[in-house]
Amino acid sequence: MKRRVIPATTIVIFGIIMMAVTSQPQPRTQQISAEQENYEKLVYAAIKPQWEQQVSLKGDLVDIGTVRVSFFVRADGHAEVVKILSNTSNEALVMVVIASLRRAHIPPIPESLLKHLPNRRLDLEIPFTLNPN
Repeated sequence: MKRRVIPATTIVIFGIIMMAVTSQPQPRTQQISAEQENYEKLVYAAIKPQWEQQVSLKGDLVDIGTVRVSFFVRADGHAEVVKILSNTSNEALVMVVIASLRRAHIPPIPESLLKHLPNRRLDLEIPFTLNPN
């Protein structure tokens, strides 16, 4: 499964919450790369408010740590969790991550991008990290 490369310096910080994006390289043209990068920004922007809401709702149940998840975005924009890759927190944070992905209102993948993606879906990995205050 090929995944998009996000530079290690790309980190979004939400107060005490940090969500960093990492993945494996995928060769493609500059035009596709820019289009995919723009779409991925929409994906992360859709996940962020759900992550913040879920952490706020379940804050008393989750432990500090990182849950790294592999998932894909279907053509229609729905996120499908494939696998929890690692977890240094507790099961409650895993449930927060899964709920955040499932509740995210991700826009459909544009056809101009979709036709260049393997299996007509976007494969991603994201570590969701909950830091102390």
